[in-house]
Amino acid sequence: IEDSMENRHDYPFVLDICMLFVSLMYLGFAMSGYLCFGDATQSIITANLEDIAPKAVASQIIKQINTNTFIQTV
Repeated sequence: IEDSMENRHDYPFVLDICMLFVSLMYLGFAMSGYLCFGDATQSIITANLEDIAPKAVASQIIKQINTNTFIQTV
């Protein structure tokens, strides 16, 4: 990737920004899991879904699909 960049000296900065973005995504996902499931949050996120009604899970999946669709079109 660095070799194909027009300004190769910007590579460390771009890498830092990408790592920050990915870290913030992980943090957001972790926070949403904790807010949804509280102290009972299990490390395997799908194990938390057993305690929720199926309609609530379907609702959350639809909301996520709509959010992703909106973000991709912007």
